[in-house]
Amino acid sequence: MSDNLQLIPEEKNKRGRLVVAVAALSAIAAGTVLWMGVRPVTPVSTYAVGVVTFALGFLTMFTICTLTARRRLTAAEQSKDFADKTLASEVRQLTREVGVRRDVEKALYAAMEAAEMANEAKTDFLANVSHELKTPMTAIISSADLLLTSPHDGESYELLKIVKKASDNMMVLIGNLLELARGEKGNIELEQSNFDLREAIDAIARPYMPKAIDRGIRLSCSIDPNVPDVVVGDPRRLQQILNNLIDNAIKFTHKGHVKVSVVREPEDSTSQLSYVRLRFSVADTGIGIPMDMLHMVFDVFTQADSSSTRSAGGTGLGLSVTRQLVEIMGGNISVESEEGVGSTFEFVMKFRSESETEPRRPESLPHTEEVIR
Repeated sequence: MSDNLQLIPEEKNKRGRLVVAVAALSAIAAGTVLWMGVRPVTPVSTYAVGVVTFALGFLTMFTICTLTARRRLTAAEQSKDFADKTLASEVRQLTREVGVRRDVEKALYAAMEAAEMANEAKTDFLANVSHELKTPMTAIISSADLLLTSPHDGESYELLKIVKKASDNMMVLIGNLLELARGEKGNIELEQSNFDLREAIDAIARPYMPKAIDRGIRLSCSIDPNVPDVVVGDPRRLQQILNNLIDNAIKFTHKGHVKVSVVREPEDSTSQLSYVRLRFSVADTGIGIPMDMLHMVFDVFTQADSSSTRSAGGTGLGLSVTRQLVEIMGGNISVESEEGVGSTFEFVMKFRSESETEPRRPESLPHTEEVIR
């Protein structure tokens, strides 16, 4: 509204200047006519009037042009002053914003350092507590094993079985906490040694046979004939990974089967000749995982269903440690699942294969699938 009010006087000034300019041009034209139309018989006064009229018109036009130029110069100077003030204001605003951003960055950096220190303290605490707990738990488990082999009545035997089972679960939890702490600090060291892969898989899966029989499910292992017998890697870390996956599969499977498979991945153009890529999978016909929970099954202290935790036990650490170990060994792990149908966990890992080691021929294998039950 104020802008419109300011435009009204300006418009009037423009109209006034236009009227004066027209009058001046008329005066110049009249003076010129009178001047140029003079004859020898024309009185001197008429000649003088023409000259004066022409001069007045010219002077008026000169004055109008001068005033207009001065007004425009003043407006330009005012615009420049306004632009300078605006620029200075924006510079001050930007300076303040830069200062605020710098303060925010300093605060974020300080918060990040504090968070890192807190995380390191938590990791050290977990590592120390886990290590200190292993010694008494080992004593408890050893004592329970000895008591189970000694004479006792039926009730004592059942109580000892409960103690043994709880102690074993506690040792698994302590081991997972210790591995998690080591992984976060980057203290996990990988071993590189030759080992027979088929014997290692059999040694990993066979201890789960009594548990599978108790639950009434079938546990089987299948190793592709193209998989080399002897590979170079860390058999202890591979055992940890498969132990977590097989234990989970049996724990959440009430009927059907659990199958451990190993196949050789096809080589690509960038693969080194002395290395083989092996795909390990643990498939079950258990309760499955809801689709909206698949993305978080590898998170720390996360389980897809709290009711399954209460019935089957667990803390949600096993899969997190498993992913951590797989990634440290240069592999990747994934899961496919359908609720009520089952789950399949797969990970691909690269092992060095000795040049003199040849894949086992199909005819030398009495059975491609070794059934454990």
